[in-house]
Amino acid sequence: MDKYQKRYLKHRDYKGGTLKGEMEEPCFKDSKTALDIIKNRRSRRVYKKKISDRQLNKIIDISKYSPSSCNRKAIEVKKISNKLSNQLIGARGWHKKGTVIGIFADMKAYKSEWEKEYMPYLDTGVTVQTILLYCEFKKLKACFINPNTHGKYKGKKVFCGAIAIGL
Repeated sequence: MDKYQKRYLKHRDYKGGTLKGEMEEPCFKDSKTALDIIKNRRSRRVYKKKISDRQLNKIIDISKYSPSSCNRKAIEVKKISNKLSNQLIGARGWHKKGTVIGIFADMKAYKSEWEKEYMPYLDTGVTVQTILLYCEFKKLKACFINPNTHGKYKGKKVFCGAIAIGL
């Protein structure tokens, strides 16, 4: 049994308790702030400078709290090279003024063939939204960028997208 299957089984047990009313669901206490962040969120592509390593590490850490299919947590976020960032659709150089992070899915987490077709991208979308909302909260400028790599990087890890972040 791999780590993804263990996470799934733990999630299934938790979900069962929640559905029976055995656990109290947490709620966000300041909904006005959350709603303001959601309403203000925009793609921002103009950066004066890159974010610090400290800010980058915090964003990577925050990404680990994103919900995922069956709570498998198969998404990895990391800074990417200029070579890989050159393969992003719509990125015409503006992204290089910011820090570019890549979102990768570990295909070992997805067990069935039909799941492998779409779940990595759904999990990526949720992770991207978590990061973008965090950036908005911290007043960082950020924009999601599609990779021009569909079908090229089919292996253990799939490059599912990127985010440029700057000040």
